[in-house]
Amino acid sequence: MTAIDRTIYRRMKRSYITKELIEAYTSTEEERRFVSTMTRTVQNQLNLMVWIKLFPCLGYFPALSEIPAPLVDHIRKALDLAADVVPGYDHDRTLYRHHQVVHEYYQIIPYGRDARRVALRTVLRAIRTMDNPADLINAAIDELIKQRYELPAFSTLDRLAGRIRALVYGRIFRMVATRITPSAQQIFETLLDAGTPLHRSYFSLLKLAPPSPTLSHLKSWQDRLSWLLQLGSMEPLVHTGTCLWVGHVQPTRIRRVAWSPDGSQLASCGDDGSVCLWQASDGRLQASLQGHSGIVMSVAWSPDGTRLASGGGGSGSGEISIWDIQSGKRLLRWNEPNAIVDALTWSPTGEVLISGSSDGNLRWWDIQHGKCLVLRQGHQGAVQSLRASPDGQRLASCGDDSIIQVWNLQSGEHLQTLRRDRPYERLNIKGIRGLSEAQKSTLRALGTFENDPVPDMPHVP
Repeated sequence: MTAIDRTIYRRMKRSYITKELIEAYTSTEEERRFVSTMTRTVQNQLNLMVWIKLFPCLGYFPALSEIPAPLVDHIRKALDLAADVVPGYDHDRTLYRHHQVVHEYYQIIPYGRDARRVALRTVLRAIRTMDNPADLINAAIDELIKQRYELPAFSTLDRLAGRIRALVYGRIFRMVATRITPSAQQIFETLLDAGTPLHRSYFSLLKLAPPSPTLSHLKSWQDRLSWLLQLGSMEPLVHTGTCLWVGHVQPTRIRRVAWSPDGSQLASCGDDGSVCLWQASDGRLQASLQGHSGIVMSVAWSPDGTRLASGGGGSGSGEISIWDIQSGKRLLRWNEPNAIVDALTWSPTGEVLISGSSDGNLRWWDIQHGKCLVLRQGHQGAVQSLRASPDGQRLASCGDDSIIQVWNLQSGEHLQTLRRDRPYERLNIKGIRGLSEAQKSTLRALGTFENDPVPDMPHVP
Protein backbone atom coordinates (compact mmCIF):
# COMPACT_ATOMS: atom_id res chain seq x y z
CA MET A 1 0.00 0.00 0.00
CA THR A 2 1.20 3.49 -0.86
CA ALA A 3 2.27 5.57 2.15
CA ILE A 4 -0.42 8.20 2.70
CA ASP A 5 2.23 10.62 4.00
CA ARG A 6 3.71 10.81 0.51
CA THR A 7 0.44 12.03 -1.00
CA ILE A 8 -1.65 15.18 -0.70
CA TYR A 9 -4.59 13.24 0.75
CA ARG A 10 -5.81 15.35 3.64
CA ARG A 11 -5.96 13.95 7.17
CA MET A 12 -6.89 15.33 10.54
CA LYS A 13 -4.04 16.30 12.81
CA ARG A 14 -3.59 14.62 16.16
CA SER A 15 -3.40 17.96 17.93
CA TYR A 16 -4.30 21.55 17.09
CA ILE A 17 -3.03 24.85 18.40
CA THR A 18 -5.53 27.51 19.41
CA LYS A 19 -4.78 29.68 16.40
CA GLU A 20 -5.59 26.83 13.99
CA LEU A 21 -8.89 26.12 15.71
CA ILE A 22 -9.93 29.77 15.63
CA GLU A 23 -8.99 30.34 11.99
CA ALA A 24 -10.33 27.11 10.47
CA TYR A 25 -13.05 25.79 12.76
CA THR A 26 -14.86 28.80 14.26
CA SER A 27 -18.42 28.90 12.91
CA THR A 28 -19.72 32.06 11.30
CA GLU A 29 -23.06 33.70 11.99
CA GLU A 30 -24.34 32.58 8.59
CA GLU A 31 -23.34 28.97 9.29
CA ARG A 32 -25.03 29.02 12.69
CA ARG A 33 -28.26 30.30 11.16
CA PHE A 34 -28.10 27.65 8.47
CA VAL A 35 -27.56 24.85 11.01
CA SER A 36 -30.38 26.06 13.22
CA THR A 37 -32.82 25.99 10.27
CA MET A 38 -31.75 22.51 9.15
CA THR A 39 -31.81 20.71 12.54
CA ARG A 40 -34.13 20.33 15.53
CA THR A 41 -32.00 18.96 18.37
CA VAL A 42 -28.82 20.38 19.89
CA GLN A 43 -26.97 17.14 19.18
CA ASN A 44 -27.78 17.35 15.46
CA GLN A 45 -26.76 21.01 15.47
CA LEU A 46 -23.35 19.92 16.70
CA ASN A 47 -23.26 17.01 14.22
CA LEU A 48 -24.04 19.18 11.22
CA MET A 49 -21.70 21.99 12.25
CA VAL A 50 -18.84 19.50 12.66
CA TRP A 51 -19.36 18.33 9.06
CA ILE A 52 -19.67 21.89 7.74
CA LYS A 53 -16.35 22.88 9.32
CA LEU A 54 -14.49 19.63 8.58
CA PHE A 55 -15.48 18.99 4.98
CA PRO A 56 -13.69 22.00 3.39
CA CYS A 57 -10.51 20.99 5.21
CA LEU A 58 -10.62 17.31 4.28
CA GLY A 59 -12.78 16.91 1.17
CA TYR A 60 -14.52 13.84 2.66
CA PHE A 61 -16.45 12.73 5.75
CA PRO A 62 -14.33 10.91 8.36
CA ALA A 63 -15.77 8.61 11.02
CA LEU A 64 -17.01 10.48 14.08
CA SER A 65 -14.68 8.42 16.26
CA GLU A 66 -11.67 9.79 14.35
CA ILE A 67 -12.44 13.46 15.06
CA PRO A 68 -10.12 14.84 17.79
CA ALA A 69 -11.84 15.88 21.01
CA PRO A 70 -10.27 19.41 21.10
CA LEU A 71 -11.77 20.14 17.69
CA VAL A 72 -15.23 19.03 18.80
CA ASP A 73 -14.90 21.06 21.99
CA HIS A 74 -14.06 24.20 20.02
CA ILE A 75 -17.04 23.80 17.68
CA ARG A 76 -19.37 23.04 20.63
CA LYS A 77 -18.27 26.18 22.51
CA ALA A 78 -18.80 28.33 19.41
CA LEU A 79 -22.42 27.05 19.31
CA ASP A 80 -22.90 27.76 23.05
CA LEU A 81 -23.86 24.14 23.72
CA ALA A 82 -23.51 22.26 26.99
CA ALA A 83 -20.44 20.12 27.57
CA ASP A 84 -22.53 16.93 27.72
CA VAL A 85 -23.65 17.36 24.08
CA VAL A 86 -21.51 14.98 22.01
CA PRO A 87 -21.56 14.08 18.31
CA GLY A 88 -23.53 10.98 17.41
CA TYR A 89 -26.49 9.61 15.47
CA ASP A 90 -29.38 7.39 16.50
CA HIS A 91 -30.20 6.56 12.87
CA ASP A 92 -27.97 6.24 9.83
CA ARG A 93 -30.50 8.01 7.66
CA THR A 94 -29.94 11.21 9.64
CA LEU A 95 -26.19 10.90 9.04
CA TYR A 96 -26.72 10.44 5.29
CA ARG A 97 -29.11 13.40 5.19
CA HIS A 98 -26.52 15.60 6.87
CA HIS A 99 -23.93 14.49 4.33
CA GLN A 100 -26.32 15.43 1.53
CA VAL A 101 -26.96 18.83 3.11
CA VAL A 102 -23.22 19.52 3.25
CA HIS A 103 -22.82 18.44 -0.39
CA GLU A 104 -25.48 20.92 -1.42
CA TYR A 105 -24.13 23.66 0.87
CA TYR A 106 -20.69 23.52 -0.77
CA GLN A 107 -21.91 22.45 -4.23
CA ILE A 108 -19.92 19.22 -4.07
CA ILE A 109 -20.74 16.11 -6.12
CA PRO A 110 -20.72 12.86 -4.07
CA TYR A 111 -18.13 10.27 -5.09
CA GLY A 112 -19.73 7.80 -7.47
CA ARG A 113 -19.48 6.38 -10.95
CA ASP A 114 -18.73 9.71 -12.66
CA ALA A 115 -16.06 10.62 -10.09
CA ARG A 116 -14.45 7.20 -10.49
CA ARG A 117 -14.38 7.72 -14.25
CA VAL A 118 -12.66 11.10 -13.76
CA ALA A 119 -10.05 9.51 -11.47
CA LEU A 120 -9.44 6.64 -13.92
CA ARG A 121 -8.91 8.96 -16.87
CA THR A 122 -6.63 11.22 -14.84
CA VAL A 123 -4.42 8.34 -13.71
CA LEU A 124 -4.29 6.95 -17.26
CA ARG A 125 -3.03 10.33 -18.49
CA ALA A 126 -0.60 10.74 -15.60
CA ILE A 127 0.96 7.30 -15.97
CA ARG A 128 2.42 8.34 -19.33
CA THR A 129 4.93 10.52 -17.49
CA MET A 130 4.73 9.31 -13.87
CA ASP A 131 5.70 6.03 -12.26
CA ASN A 132 5.43 6.52 -8.51
CA PRO A 133 2.00 5.44 -7.15
CA ALA A 134 1.93 8.48 -4.85
CA ASP A 135 2.25 10.79 -7.86
CA LEU A 136 -0.62 9.01 -9.62
CA ILE A 137 -2.82 9.31 -6.53
CA ASN A 138 -1.94 13.01 -6.20
CA ALA A 139 -2.94 13.63 -9.83
CA ALA A 140 -6.32 11.96 -9.22
CA ILE A 141 -6.91 13.94 -6.00
CA ASP A 142 -6.06 17.22 -7.70
CA GLU A 143 -8.48 16.58 -10.57
CA LEU A 144 -11.31 15.42 -8.29
CA ILE A 145 -10.96 18.58 -6.19
CA LYS A 146 -10.80 20.74 -9.31
CA GLN A 147 -14.08 19.23 -10.59
CA ARG A 148 -15.68 19.57 -7.11
CA TYR A 149 -16.06 15.88 -6.35
CA GLU A 150 -16.02 14.39 -2.87
CA LEU A 151 -12.84 12.41 -2.21
CA PRO A 152 -13.19 8.66 -1.60
CA ALA A 153 -11.32 6.68 1.03
CA PHE A 154 -7.56 6.65 0.50
CA SER A 155 -7.61 2.87 0.03
CA THR A 156 -9.98 3.36 -2.94
CA LEU A 157 -7.51 5.68 -4.69
CA ASP A 158 -4.60 3.38 -3.82
CA ARG A 159 -6.33 0.33 -5.33
CA LEU A 160 -7.33 2.30 -8.42
CA ALA A 161 -3.77 3.53 -9.05
CA GLY A 162 -2.35 0.06 -8.39
CA ARG A 163 -4.71 -1.64 -10.82
CA ILE A 164 -4.00 0.86 -13.58
CA ARG A 165 -0.23 0.50 -13.06
CA ALA A 166 -0.57 -3.27 -13.28
CA LEU A 167 -2.67 -3.08 -16.44
CA VAL A 168 -0.48 -0.53 -18.23
CA TYR A 169 2.85 -2.06 -17.30
CA GLY A 170 1.54 -5.56 -17.95
CA ARG A 171 0.61 -4.48 -21.46
CA ILE A 172 4.06 -2.98 -21.99
CA PHE A 173 5.79 -6.12 -20.70
CA ARG A 174 3.70 -8.38 -22.94
CA MET A 175 4.38 -6.17 -25.94
CA VAL A 176 8.14 -6.24 -25.28
CA ALA A 177 8.06 -10.00 -24.76
CA THR A 178 6.48 -10.56 -28.17
CA ARG A 179 8.93 -8.24 -29.96
CA ILE A 180 12.20 -9.01 -28.22
CA THR A 181 14.94 -10.49 -30.42
CA PRO A 182 17.60 -12.99 -29.27
CA SER A 183 20.28 -10.27 -29.43
CA ALA A 184 18.20 -7.86 -27.33
CA GLN A 185 17.49 -10.63 -24.84
CA GLN A 186 21.23 -11.26 -24.52
CA ILE A 187 21.76 -7.55 -23.77
CA PHE A 188 19.13 -7.61 -21.02
CA GLU A 189 20.66 -10.72 -19.45
CA THR A 190 24.07 -9.02 -19.45
CA LEU A 191 22.60 -6.02 -17.64
CA LEU A 192 21.42 -8.30 -14.84
CA ASP A 193 24.81 -9.97 -14.34
CA ALA A 194 26.32 -8.84 -11.03
CA GLY A 195 29.78 -10.21 -11.84
CA THR A 196 31.22 -6.79 -12.70
CA PRO A 197 34.37 -5.14 -11.27
CA LEU A 198 32.06 -3.04 -9.04
CA HIS A 199 30.17 -6.16 -7.89
CA ARG A 200 26.98 -4.54 -9.02
CA SER A 201 24.83 -5.23 -12.05
CA TYR A 202 24.80 -2.80 -14.91
CA PHE A 203 21.05 -2.52 -14.36
CA SER A 204 21.68 -0.98 -10.93
CA LEU A 205 24.07 1.49 -12.59
CA LEU A 206 21.30 2.49 -14.98
CA LYS A 207 19.23 3.74 -12.03
CA LEU A 208 21.93 5.98 -10.55
CA ALA A 209 20.92 9.63 -10.17
CA PRO A 210 23.17 12.28 -11.75
CA PRO A 211 25.84 13.58 -9.32
CA SER A 212 26.72 17.23 -8.74
CA PRO A 213 27.52 19.18 -11.95
CA THR A 214 31.32 19.21 -11.77
CA LEU A 215 33.66 18.83 -14.74
CA SER A 216 34.81 15.34 -13.69
CA HIS A 217 31.23 14.17 -13.14
CA LEU A 218 30.20 15.55 -16.52
CA LYS A 219 32.98 13.55 -18.20
CA SER A 220 31.90 10.35 -16.45
CA TRP A 221 28.29 11.02 -17.42
CA GLN A 222 29.34 11.42 -21.06
CA ASP A 223 31.10 8.05 -20.84
CA ARG A 224 27.91 6.59 -19.40
CA LEU A 225 25.89 8.00 -22.30
CA SER A 226 28.32 6.48 -24.82
CA TRP A 227 27.93 3.12 -23.09
CA LEU A 228 24.13 3.39 -23.26
CA LEU A 229 24.22 4.20 -26.98
CA GLN A 230 26.35 1.10 -27.60
CA LEU A 231 23.49 -1.05 -26.31
CA GLY A 232 21.54 -0.14 -29.44
CA SER A 233 18.08 1.30 -29.98
CA MET A 234 15.25 -0.20 -27.94
CA GLU A 235 12.57 1.81 -29.75
CA PRO A 236 11.30 -1.15 -31.85
CA LEU A 237 10.35 -2.92 -28.62
CA VAL A 238 7.97 -0.20 -27.42
CA HIS A 239 7.04 1.66 -30.63
CA THR A 240 3.24 1.75 -30.88
CA GLY A 241 2.49 3.85 -33.95
CA THR A 242 3.70 6.13 -36.72
CA CYS A 243 4.27 9.83 -36.10
CA LEU A 244 4.08 11.75 -39.37
CA TRP A 245 5.77 14.90 -38.09
CA VAL A 246 6.29 17.06 -35.02
CA GLY A 247 5.95 20.82 -35.17
CA HIS A 248 8.19 22.81 -32.83
CA VAL A 249 7.68 26.47 -31.90
CA GLN A 250 8.93 28.54 -29.03
CA PRO A 251 7.83 27.14 -25.65
CA THR A 252 4.22 28.23 -25.10
CA ARG A 253 0.86 26.75 -24.29
CA ILE A 254 -1.06 25.78 -27.43
CA ARG A 255 -4.75 26.62 -27.04
CA ARG A 256 -6.36 25.44 -30.29
CA VAL A 257 -5.57 23.73 -33.59
CA ALA A 258 -7.75 23.69 -36.71
CA TRP A 259 -7.45 21.96 -40.09
CA SER A 260 -8.02 23.85 -43.33
CA PRO A 261 -11.09 22.71 -45.33
CA ASP A 262 -8.93 20.80 -47.84
CA GLY A 263 -6.73 19.28 -45.13
CA SER A 264 -3.51 20.69 -46.57
CA GLN A 265 -2.76 23.08 -43.69
CA LEU A 266 -3.02 23.20 -39.93
CA ALA A 267 -3.43 26.38 -37.87
CA SER A 268 -2.45 26.66 -34.20
CA CYS A 269 -2.59 29.43 -31.60
CA GLY A 270 -1.35 29.91 -28.07
CA ASP A 271 -0.38 32.08 -25.16
CA ASP A 272 2.48 33.84 -26.97
CA GLY A 273 -0.04 35.76 -29.13
CA SER A 274 1.00 34.20 -32.44
CA VAL A 275 -0.96 32.18 -34.99
CA CYS A 276 1.09 29.50 -36.78
CA LEU A 277 0.33 27.90 -40.16
CA TRP A 278 1.76 24.42 -40.79
CA GLN A 279 2.12 22.36 -43.96
CA ALA A 280 0.19 19.17 -43.20
CA SER A 281 2.30 16.90 -45.42
CA ASP A 282 5.68 17.45 -43.77
CA GLY A 283 5.05 19.67 -40.74
CA ARG A 284 6.92 22.65 -42.17
CA LEU A 285 6.10 25.98 -40.52
CA GLN A 286 4.75 28.12 -43.34
CA ALA A 287 4.00 31.35 -41.49
CA SER A 288 3.73 32.88 -38.05
CA LEU A 289 1.03 35.54 -38.00
CA GLN A 290 1.80 38.27 -35.47
CA GLY A 291 -0.43 41.09 -34.26
CA HIS A 292 -2.46 39.96 -31.27
CA SER A 293 -1.77 41.92 -28.10
CA GLY A 294 -2.67 39.03 -25.76
CA ILE A 295 -3.19 35.29 -25.80
CA VAL A 296 -4.97 33.69 -28.76
CA MET A 297 -7.66 31.26 -27.63
CA SER A 298 -9.26 30.13 -30.90
CA VAL A 299 -8.74 29.85 -34.65
CA ALA A 300 -11.28 29.03 -37.38
CA TRP A 301 -10.93 28.67 -41.17
CA SER A 302 -13.38 30.26 -43.58
CA PRO A 303 -15.42 27.75 -45.61
CA ASP A 304 -13.34 28.39 -48.75
CA GLY A 305 -10.03 28.17 -46.87
CA THR A 306 -8.76 31.57 -48.03
CA ARG A 307 -9.14 33.34 -44.67
CA LEU A 308 -8.47 32.54 -41.06
CA ALA A 309 -10.16 34.06 -38.00
CA SER A 310 -8.35 34.22 -34.69
CA GLY A 311 -9.64 35.43 -31.35
CA GLY A 312 -8.34 35.99 -27.85
CA GLY A 313 -7.49 38.95 -25.68
CA GLY A 314 -6.15 39.96 -22.32
CA SER A 315 -6.85 42.21 -19.31
CA GLY A 316 -10.60 41.68 -19.57
CA SER A 317 -11.03 42.68 -23.23
CA GLY A 318 -11.03 40.60 -26.39
CA GLU A 319 -9.97 41.00 -29.99
CA ILE A 320 -10.69 39.26 -33.30
CA SER A 321 -8.50 39.28 -36.40
CA ILE A 322 -9.18 38.11 -39.96
CA TRP A 323 -6.10 36.98 -41.95
CA ASP A 324 -5.51 36.43 -45.66
CA ILE A 325 -3.87 32.99 -45.95
CA GLN A 326 -2.14 33.66 -49.28
CA SER A 327 -0.33 36.83 -48.20
CA GLY A 328 -0.32 36.37 -44.42
CA LYS A 329 -1.62 39.91 -43.98
CA ARG A 330 -4.32 40.93 -41.53
CA LEU A 331 -7.43 42.05 -43.37
CA LEU A 332 -9.48 43.26 -40.43
CA ARG A 333 -9.27 43.63 -36.67
CA TRP A 334 -11.81 44.66 -34.05
CA ASN A 335 -12.25 44.53 -30.28
CA GLU A 336 -14.82 42.65 -28.27
CA PRO A 337 -15.62 44.66 -25.12
CA ASN A 338 -15.24 43.33 -21.59
CA ALA A 339 -14.55 39.67 -22.46
CA ILE A 340 -11.91 37.39 -23.99
CA VAL A 341 -12.88 35.54 -27.18
CA ASP A 342 -12.77 31.79 -26.45
CA ALA A 343 -14.46 30.23 -29.50
CA LEU A 344 -15.05 31.06 -33.18
CA THR A 345 -16.93 29.57 -36.13
CA TRP A 346 -17.98 30.77 -39.60
CA SER A 347 -21.35 30.78 -41.30
CA PRO A 348 -21.54 28.56 -44.43
CA THR A 349 -21.49 31.65 -46.67
CA GLY A 350 -18.29 33.02 -45.11
CA GLU A 351 -19.91 36.41 -44.62
CA VAL A 352 -20.66 36.10 -40.89
CA LEU A 353 -18.39 35.05 -38.02
CA ILE A 354 -19.82 33.87 -34.69
CA SER A 355 -17.79 34.33 -31.50
CA GLY A 356 -18.22 32.99 -27.97
CA SER A 357 -16.68 34.88 -25.06
CA SER A 358 -15.63 34.50 -21.46
CA ASP A 359 -18.74 36.44 -20.33
CA GLY A 360 -21.07 33.81 -21.82
CA ASN A 361 -22.17 35.98 -24.76
CA LEU A 362 -22.43 34.91 -28.41
CA ARG A 363 -22.00 37.53 -31.13
CA TRP A 364 -22.71 37.40 -34.86
CA TRP A 365 -20.21 39.64 -36.75
CA ASP A 366 -20.31 41.22 -40.20
CA ILE A 367 -16.94 40.19 -41.66
CA GLN A 368 -16.78 43.11 -44.09
CA HIS A 369 -16.96 45.81 -41.42
CA GLY A 370 -16.36 44.10 -38.06
CA LYS A 371 -19.86 45.11 -36.95
CA CYS A 372 -21.86 43.14 -34.37
CA LEU A 373 -25.15 42.07 -35.94
CA VAL A 374 -26.67 39.94 -33.15
CA LEU A 375 -25.87 39.60 -29.45
CA ARG A 376 -27.12 36.70 -27.34
CA GLN A 377 -26.50 35.79 -23.68
CA GLY A 378 -25.99 32.06 -24.03
CA HIS A 379 -24.22 30.71 -20.97
CA GLN A 380 -23.48 31.38 -17.32
CA GLY A 381 -19.70 31.32 -17.59
CA ALA A 382 -17.33 31.17 -20.54
CA VAL A 383 -18.33 29.76 -23.93
CA GLN A 384 -15.96 26.87 -24.66
CA SER A 385 -16.90 25.72 -28.17
CA LEU A 386 -19.06 26.57 -31.19
CA ARG A 387 -20.07 24.18 -34.01
CA ALA A 388 -22.31 24.70 -37.04
CA SER A 389 -24.54 21.86 -38.25
CA PRO A 390 -23.64 20.21 -41.59
CA ASP A 391 -26.72 21.74 -43.24
CA GLY A 392 -25.71 25.23 -42.11
CA GLN A 393 -29.04 25.87 -40.38
CA ARG A 394 -28.16 25.48 -36.70
CA LEU A 395 -25.39 26.42 -34.29
CA ALA A 396 -24.47 24.57 -31.09
CA SER A 397 -22.63 26.21 -28.20
CA CYS A 398 -21.38 24.79 -24.91
CA GLY A 399 -19.85 26.45 -21.87
CA ASP A 400 -18.78 26.29 -18.26
CA ASP A 401 -22.41 25.87 -17.11
CA SER A 402 -22.47 22.27 -18.44
CA ILE A 403 -25.28 22.91 -20.92
CA ILE A 404 -25.57 22.95 -24.71
CA GLN A 405 -27.53 25.66 -26.46
CA VAL A 406 -28.87 25.24 -30.01
CA TRP A 407 -29.45 28.34 -32.14
CA ASN A 408 -30.70 29.31 -35.55
CA LEU A 409 -27.41 30.01 -37.32
CA GLN A 410 -28.82 32.73 -39.55
CA SER A 411 -31.04 34.72 -37.18
CA GLY A 412 -29.49 33.90 -33.79
CA GLU A 413 -32.85 32.72 -32.43
CA HIS A 414 -32.57 30.28 -29.52
CA LEU A 415 -34.03 26.88 -30.41
CA GLN A 416 -33.22 24.37 -27.68
CA THR A 417 -31.35 23.72 -24.42
CA LEU A 418 -29.69 20.34 -23.84
CA ARG A 419 -28.79 19.45 -20.25
CA ARG A 420 -28.73 16.45 -17.97
CA ASP A 421 -31.20 16.60 -15.08
CA ARG A 422 -29.88 18.09 -11.85
CA PRO A 423 -30.97 17.02 -8.32
CA TYR A 424 -33.95 19.41 -8.15
CA GLU A 425 -34.59 19.91 -11.83
CA ARG A 426 -37.70 21.76 -12.93
CA LEU A 427 -39.02 22.71 -9.49
CA ASN A 428 -39.16 26.19 -11.01
CA ILE A 429 -39.52 28.11 -7.75
CA LYS A 430 -40.70 31.66 -8.34
CA GLY A 431 -40.43 34.89 -6.37
CA ILE A 432 -37.31 34.13 -4.36
CA ARG A 433 -36.34 37.02 -2.09
CA GLY A 434 -33.75 37.73 0.59
CA LEU A 435 -31.03 35.37 -0.65
CA SER A 436 -27.40 36.25 -1.27
CA GLU A 437 -25.88 35.75 -4.71
CA ALA A 438 -23.91 32.77 -3.40
CA GLN A 439 -27.11 31.12 -2.15
CA LYS A 440 -28.85 31.81 -5.45
CA SER A 441 -25.93 30.25 -7.33
CA THR A 442 -26.23 27.12 -5.16
CA LEU A 443 -29.97 26.79 -5.87
CA ARG A 444 -29.44 27.50 -9.54
CA ALA A 445 -26.76 24.80 -9.82
CA LEU A 446 -29.18 22.29 -8.25
CA GLY A 447 -31.91 23.22 -10.76
CA THR A 448 -34.30 24.67 -8.16
CA PHE A 449 -34.71 27.82 -10.20
CA GLU A 450 -32.75 29.60 -12.88
CA ASN A 451 -32.48 32.87 -14.67
CA ASP A 452 -33.38 32.79 -18.31
CA PRO A 453 -29.96 32.12 -19.93
CA VAL A 454 -31.03 33.39 -23.32
CA PRO A 455 -32.89 36.67 -22.96
CA ASP A 456 -34.30 38.09 -26.14
CA MET A 457 -31.82 40.83 -26.96
CA PRO A 458 -32.42 43.09 -29.93
CA HIS A 459 -30.09 43.38 -32.86
CA VAL A 460 -27.18 45.71 -32.14
CA PRO A 461 -27.34 48.66 -34.50
